[in-house]
Amino acid sequence: MKGWLVTIAHNKAIDVLRARDRAPRPTDDLPEAASADGIPTPPDGDLGAALAALPPKQRAAVTYRYLADLSYAAIGELLESNEAAARRSAADGIKALRVTYARGTTR
Repeated sequence: MKGWLVTIAHNKAIDVLRARDRAPRPTDDLPEAASADGIPTPPDGDLGAALAALPPKQRAAVTYRYLADLSYAAIGELLESNEAAARRSAADGIKALRVTYARGTTR
């Protein structure tokens, strides 16, 4: 009968530790300021240029997926297409970025 009390105490201890790890922590490093249109400027200027060079659907899919962490279903809705098309656009955009960075040029 006491075994379940140990299990409950163990699980509660894990919950407390996880909650502590998720709590925000103060930092001395502040994020970069947003540009005039409210969109944060990317810390890597080359990445910003490479993203700007992508076709609009690929740029949007990559941005929504990897910066906003949206699901492919949500991206499909935003791009007025389906989940498979959003997945393909994101994959094509990442492939193009890899090619751009492999060449060493973004302009």
